[in-house]
Amino acid sequence: MRVRLLLVAAVLGACGGSSHPAGPIGGITRLVDAPPSAFSTITIVRVAGGGAVALPASIEADLAPLFAARTFTVHGPLGEYGLDPPVAKVAYLRDGTTVQRLVIGGTDFDAHGFYVQVVGDPAVYLVLSANIRPALAAIGIATPAPT
Repeated sequence: MRVRLLLVAAVLGACGGSSHPAGPIGGITRLVDAPPSAFSTITIVRVAGGGAVALPASIEADLAPLFAARTFTVHGPLGEYGLDPPVAKVAYLRDGTTVQRLVIGGTDFDAHGFYVQVVGDPAVYLVLSANIRPALAAIGIATPAPT
């Protein structure tokens, strides 16, 4: 736990602002502002084939609320972030209606973060891999260990 807290502190110390509607909080950006209880289901689907999987509560807690450590204005192809095509898609549902969608791309250079995009938002966000890795494992996607 101490290592994870130190990692969060180190990543958050390098954060910048954001233009996401939920807005920055002390240098971080809220991508998903509500706790898991605000959603009836959070699903994830593997883009390269596979059906949607409803995530267990233990993994939902990693994805809601969800914060980004950095925000990037994209000037090049989304493929540079592993987002064209993305690895997986996450849907947050309330009473059967999708209220928010994210796409998950590749990892950063040391695998401490994943590039994520909110559907409809042109920015790319860096989310700690500790939040994303369990959801990807639930659909059989192996991810590199942070270095």
